[in-house]
Amino acid sequence: MCDKTEAVSNIFCEPEIPTLLDEVSFMLKYLDSQHHQKVERLRQNNEQLKNIYNSCDSILDSYKLDDEKSINSLAKSLIQNGCTFSVLLPSKVSIGRTYTITKFNLYGYLSKLCNKYPELYKFRKNVLIKWEKLMYMLLIEEVYQKIIERPVTEQAVRSTAAGNLIKFWEYRDLSQNTSFAVNIYSLWSSRRSIIPAFGTMLGTVELMQLSSILSIRWHKFLEAYSMDREMLQTLEEFIFGLPFEYIKKIRAYMTEKNVFAIDYKDIKNILDSNDPRPLELDADPRQMYSFYRKRASWSAHRGAAESGPLTTIEELFMTFLLSEQLNSKEDSK
Repeated sequence: MCDKTEAVSNIFCEPEIPTLLDEVSFMLKYLDSQHHQKVERLRQNNEQLKNIYNSCDSILDSYKLDDEKSINSLAKSLIQNGCTFSVLLPSKVSIGRTYTITKFNLYGYLSKLCNKYPELYKFRKNVLIKWEKLMYMLLIEEVYQKIIERPVTEQAVRSTAAGNLIKFWEYRDLSQNTSFAVNIYSLWSSRRSIIPAFGTMLGTVELMQLSSILSIRWHKFLEAYSMDREMLQTLEEFIFGLPFEYIKKIRAYMTEKNVFAIDYKDIKNILDSNDPRPLELDADPRQMYSFYRKRASWSAHRGAAESGPLTTIEELFMTFLLSEQLNSKEDSK
């Protein structure tokens, strides 16, 4: 069920339009034959992958046939061995992800065409919704994987995340995990709507803008983690789009030079030419994917002794939501 209390519109509740591809392709046939042929090739390739994916043995059923195999044993394997070793996973997992990526690329291509031809403008919104939905599915899959592979996370939370991920792999949709998907989507969607002012580099204005859009669960999360240094650091990375090390560098400069507020131009002057620039977001869903992957890379390359977060705000927020779910089940017993 879709949670209608969420502050941000839920694209996971948007009804599918089965004729969308046919309608766009039909009009494209008369607008540009070359693009039409390419779209049809992409559709055929995607349909072939879909058929292969659907013909794969069920992950859930295959782990019921053998006494030594169960969903719990697969979940344990994910926790022990990680989620990225394809040879240790059912083939349906890698085929399903490839299918999702090819579909994502198809809708990305359609989005460009819908922006190019005025005759296709009426399809832009629905094509973009579908493109975004596929991107968020890929991202949420990766957030689950990071939680499962993080050894400091509570075992029960990792097991629950593994169970959710296995169901996602089985069906390649988020209908089993809608409430989690909605909250993480809302976080990303809200972040795309704000432009960091930098200012005092405290992030107060940006956090207020972010929180004014998000649900009660986000506010509960902030309250629960209010004294957690890692959460505050990774939240700053999320707000400013910079590694924590460079946020510290900018603050040190401001203290040294007795500067009370800065803007984006000042940051470019403060940082060295080889230093990273604040990550910027636009309407292209791939920017959000890159935004998450880069922050995940920053945390992955830090040693335990280094300053800076070892996780992302998405992983901490999802961990909080999973813990809430577990506590709710315990209370209902």
